[in-house]
Amino acid sequence: MRLFRDKILNRFTMAAFCAALLVATGCDTPPPGKPKQKADDTVASLDLDPLQIGDKVHVDFTGVPIKIEPVETEIKDDGKISFEFIGDMQAAGLTPGQFENEIKTNYVPKYYLHLNVTVTPVVRFFYVGGMINPGGQGRQIYSGPITVTRAIQAAGDFNDFADRKHVQVTRYNGKTTEVNCVKALKHPELDIQVYPRDTIYVPRRIW
Repeated sequence: MRLFRDKILNRFTMAAFCAALLVATGCDTPPPGKPKQKADDTVASLDLDPLQIGDKVHVDFTGVPIKIEPVETEIKDDGKISFEFIGDMQAAGLTPGQFENEIKTNYVPKYYLHLNVTVTPVVRFFYVGGMINPGGQGRQIYSGPITVTRAIQAAGDFNDFADRKHVQVTRYNGKTTEVNCVKALKHPELDIQVYPRDTIYVPRRIW
C-alpha cells in the first residue's frame, strides 16, 4: 500500500514540475497559427531597397584614430564607386546595409583594425513629363519601388489628352521602353518598375 502511495506521489510531483516548466517557457512559445518572428526578419524589414546606377550616396567612416574624409559621389555606369586603397567596389544591386558590409570587409583588417561604415542614399528622383495634370510634371522624389502607372498617379495622373497606350520610359542609360498603361492596369506583370533618374513621358494622343 505504501509503495502504491509513493508511486502516485512521484507522478504528481513530476506532473507539477512539467506544468511549472511550461509556464516558465510559455513567453517564448508563439500562439497557434502565428510563427515566431526571427531576428533576421526584423533586420530585413528595416533594410532599404537596392542602390541603382546614377544614385548619389554619402559614405561616412568612423571608429578610427585618424579622420577619414567622407565620400559623396554617384554610382557610375558600371555600378561601382571608387575608394582609397581598395579601388572600385560594386554598389548597384546592393542595399545600403549590404554595401556597408562590403566596404568594411575590404578595409578591415587589411588597412584598419576597426572601422564603422555608414552608407546614406542622398534623395533620389525620377522625372515625369508630357500629358500629365497641371502641377505633376517634372522631378518626383523616388522613395522606394514604384511602377509606371503608380508613378504617373503620384505625379498627378493623366490629363484628358494623354495617350495612355504609348507611354515611354527612358532609363538612365538611354534605353527606352514603351508601356501600354491601359493593359498594365489590368495585367500588373506589364507594369514595369521605375528607377531613380528614369524619365516617364506621356505623349499626346492623336485624334
